[in-house]
Amino acid sequence: MHRVLPLLVAALVAAGIAAPPAWAADAPGVVAVLYFDNNSNDPSWDVLRKGLADMMVTDLSGVPGVQVVEREKLQALLSEMKLQRTRYFDPATAQRIGQGLGARWAVTGAVTAVDPSVRIDVRLIEVATAKVAMADKVVGTKDRFFELESELASRFARAMDVRFAPRDGGGQAVDLDAVLIYSKGLDAADRGDLDGASKHLATAVTKAPSFRLAQDRYAALLRRLHDARARRDAVIGSGEAALVASINEALAHPEALAHPEALAHPEALAGRDDEARRFLAYRTLHCQYLFLTLGRILGLAGPDLDTFKVFDVPPDRRAEAGRRMREFFEEAARLSRELRAYEARPRVRPGSHEAKVAAEDAERGKAIGIREPGRWTFATSWRVARAAAQFALLGKPDMWLGLKFGTNPSLAQVDPGAVAAAIALLDEALAGIEGARVPSEDMRQRDTIEVLDTYALGLMRLGRRTEAVKRWQTVLDRWPTCDKYAEFERNIQDALGVPATDPALSAALDRCDGAALIGPWATVAIPRAQKAGPSAFDEMAEEVSQRCGSDPRFQPMADTFWFSAASVALAAGGGCDFAKRMLPRIGNSPAGQAIRPGLEQKIRESCR
Repeated sequence: MHRVLPLLVAALVAAGIAAPPAWAADAPGVVAVLYFDNNSNDPSWDVLRKGLADMMVTDLSGVPGVQVVEREKLQALLSEMKLQRTRYFDPATAQRIGQGLGARWAVTGAVTAVDPSVRIDVRLIEVATAKVAMADKVVGTKDRFFELESELASRFARAMDVRFAPRDGGGQAVDLDAVLIYSKGLDAADRGDLDGASKHLATAVTKAPSFRLAQDRYAALLRRLHDARARRDAVIGSGEAALVASINEALAHPEALAHPEALAHPEALAGRDDEARRFLAYRTLHCQYLFLTLGRILGLAGPDLDTFKVFDVPPDRRAEAGRRMREFFEEAARLSRELRAYEARPRVRPGSHEAKVAAEDAERGKAIGIREPGRWTFATSWRVARAAAQFALLGKPDMWLGLKFGTNPSLAQVDPGAVAAAIALLDEALAGIEGARVPSEDMRQRDTIEVLDTYALGLMRLGRRTEAVKRWQTVLDRWPTCDKYAEFERNIQDALGVPATDPALSAALDRCDGAALIGPWATVAIPRAQKAGPSAFDEMAEEVSQRCGSDPRFQPMADTFWFSAASVALAAGGGCDFAKRMLPRIGNSPAGQAIRPGLEQKIRESCR
């Protein structure tokens, strides 16, 4: 039998606070340190959950006779059980996780801000019974945060009468900020963002040179990055690089299709349709590949690549993402113009094409996440032009890519120089539809309306509302019976600043009824944001704040309303900044305290 007392129980025994329980002498010494809860009301401290647990695991691993479960095993179990965002201080939760890890004891903790001090609470839970065997705490200032956790471990070791070598502090204090940065590095590594983890850990080491644990984690991460890059290079060398080489080879001879200047002499290209179709298929595949790599920059994979959701581009990646956005936009614009040259050929009916990508390249494309490599059936020059302009102005591509995610900010916001090129593409699209040999007038009408709508929405994003109205009004004048007549009429009213006429929203605003505002606010806000961008959420929130913010009738449901408004923006996509601005509006009422963690969790999950 191991002659080891559980750490925290021993601390109380040594202090004379409690007698050792009967089972202490027979304890097997297997301990799982769970993630610490953040009870500080500061969401930026959430990453301490992992950081503190990792520090405690490292300390306790050096205590003779104690077997500590590795944090990586805990992370894997939490992911499998989908408990990453739960609260671990609860004994029942600790019991469930401890059983999954095969542990005899579970250590849970919580950190609380009691300015100017910080308090760390710890519990020891007997996994078999879910009973709290003991509790302890330490309190100290933020600039000595490192020493607080170390003091806990040191107390436990002294109580166990075992030798304990505290981590080297080098005579220099490691403050809360350094531990927060270190914790961000751990969290980024768990999410697979090794580059981000490397940056955080490097910053932690620079800020606190004596932080030995941060140095060790940083060194280990550098080894992981090296191995990951080697594996990635191997994959690129075997599959992806071969695909890129095929694309480059296929596009190296644009004369196979002829540049747009050949429009004046399409008869000279007779008999080369197969060659042209193959060329266009590879141009399409190149567009898809560029868009896929944009998704990688944003950290997207799998289902995220095939959703119409708009993802916020992190500020530290906007330069890199902006370059890839521009590359994709320019390649899509090139495709639209080459399609127009192809469509000018005799006997070519726009949109009636078959892809000609080689079978091995199609398989390579699918292997890296492109659903329909090189597919351009139904893609006409004007549809591709509209899709490219829509991406540049609104951050959203079109369905022909097989990849559908959107970005916030858009290319036009990141690179204003793209605006004129996007507007030119829309004009080309309108001209292309007008002069094309389309199968039916219904198709001409439908596609013209789509281009004009994209044109108007893009102008709205640019703040050119009068010009946007002219595009929608063109549709109403030419096709008064079109299916979207009422929608475009409403868009014109929004562009002209006509007050919302939604009866439910107007009535709720008149009464300052927070509960009644939630539903109609979302009904009006989402379409407005789709037209004018995420700033529409701020404008409508400001309207509510001005009209009802100080009204006593609004106060009972104020926290719930701001929570709902932020949740709607996150669900709509591109609402991360708005949601973060709404978080401070949720007060300290019982309702506010109950729902704040939910919003913090939504922000963590939605905002990369």
